[in-house]
Amino acid sequence: MSIPSTKSGIEKSNQVMVEDIIGSQYQTPRPECLVNKSPEELEAIKKTMLRKLDTRLMPTLIILFLLNILDRNNFTNARLGGLEDDIGLDDHQYNTSLMIIPGALLLLTSWYARAELPPRIAFLYAGNTLSNAFGGMIAAGVLDKMEGVGGLRAWRWLFIIEGCITVLIAIAAGFILPNYPKKTKWLTVEEREFAVWRLTEEAGGIEDDDGSSIWKGALMALADPKVYMLILLQLSLLVGMAYTYFFPTIMKTLGYNNIITLLLTAPPYFLAFFTSIGNSLHSGKTNERCFHIAIPLTISMLGNILVVTLETTAGRYVAMFLMTMGVYSAFNVTLSWVSSTIPRPKAKRAAALAMVNSIANCTHLFTSYLYPSTDKPRYLKAGLVLATFTGVCAITAITLRTWLKHENRKLDREEGFAPGSSEEVGTDGRRKGFRYTL
Repeated sequence: MSIPSTKSGIEKSNQVMVEDIIGSQYQTPRPECLVNKSPEELEAIKKTMLRKLDTRLMPTLIILFLLNILDRNNFTNARLGGLEDDIGLDDHQYNTSLMIIPGALLLLTSWYARAELPPRIAFLYAGNTLSNAFGGMIAAGVLDKMEGVGGLRAWRWLFIIEGCITVLIAIAAGFILPNYPKKTKWLTVEEREFAVWRLTEEAGGIEDDDGSSIWKGALMALADPKVYMLILLQLSLLVGMAYTYFFPTIMKTLGYNNIITLLLTAPPYFLAFFTSIGNSLHSGKTNERCFHIAIPLTISMLGNILVVTLETTAGRYVAMFLMTMGVYSAFNVTLSWVSSTIPRPKAKRAAALAMVNSIANCTHLFTSYLYPSTDKPRYLKAGLVLATFTGVCAITAITLRTWLKHENRKLDREEGFAPGSSEEVGTDGRRKGFRYTL
């Protein structure tokens, strides 16, 4: 460490050191066990803690999410295997069944900093795209090879095989997943305290667990207008993803048999897997959210338009790649933006996440009816609705960015920084507080 050469330099250095230990209006006091730690030692604690989390928390959540989507997609894949005929479902009843959860996001935001969230949410929801890809392949094998085995239709075996796996993994996950930082016994005391302190520091000194009840958190979320913008963002995105539950049915309109149709659903999802990971990693690296949402959704909007206007098989299949890669690439970034825009306290974040997800998921009230058999082969109405809502989501992202940018400038002025300044420490030695991610 260099020695200040002037009195003013010494005073400033001492001021920063004191504030680093006891805290100030903009900096959280360190826990007692971390007060005497050097920056290098704190970095080492962080790396060890993240390594433990990434090897225990992330794989468990990814596997659970993959199985969750596989189980949900069984219903759509089973449609090609005779489910409707066997149990007497008409179009209306099948669509209604698709109508009848954000805990994973709450857990992630209780451990990871804002810059760390996008890639991890991307890998979590990669289970979504991978399960869609492998789900079609698994369904193709089961429907082709297990018809009549044990006296059961093949589509029933889809639910039996994958359902049993899900139950066993879920039981094991209950013992593997960590609790919130203060209660996780397989971390050292220093790692637990550091996990809490660093996220409080990032949130401008607002503690995650400040003792607020869930009802107080709900009232805080209801009073925050940003929550409603985030609801619109997520709602319009989920409408844009409504084709997922009908993808085998849409693919069937290309004219191939059931087995080929299920196999053809895999490549678009594999592409979506790689583009969503790449988009999320770049979003995390650049700490930018808006355009990592708006640009992919524009691509998806184009895909939805092309899939209902083109008449050639090859053209429509390529359009399905565009509609898939666009919404899945935006989906991961959207979730991390929701989490980082409502950072503290935990009760408010939990309520906000619940509101965003529950209200947005109400889209199933009408999206489940967008693909009646009478509209095939092009499903024009559905394509236009999805294209419209992906466009609305892109516009909402740009609007939200403008709003949050204005809020950041207001915070700059209140704390004595020049609006839009990149300075992290003011002339009085105080650090910038919380700023929204754009």
